[in-house]
Amino acid sequence: MTVGAFSQPLSLKELAKALGFTERRVQNLRRRGLPFHRTGERGKIYFLDEVDTWLRKLPGAAEPDPRGRRGSSSLRSGKGS
Repeated sequence: MTVGAFSQPLSLKELAKALGFTERRVQNLRRRGLPFHRTGERGKIYFLDEVDTWLRKLPGAAEPDPRGRRGSSSLRSGKGS
């Protein structure tokens, strides 16, 4: 896989804005396997093409939170609700 085959690299903030998600939601999705590339010890970049393909395979995760609140009830567990 070559980087040139994908869209322009995006930061966490840029990806969240492009998807209509909060940054926290993107971070949570990353823990579930959202594809990213390391740019150093702590840096990460995302390619919208890869993320879009991954989200299409994950039922219920691709809808943005219409209220713009942190997180989404579709990804929360039943604890504390």
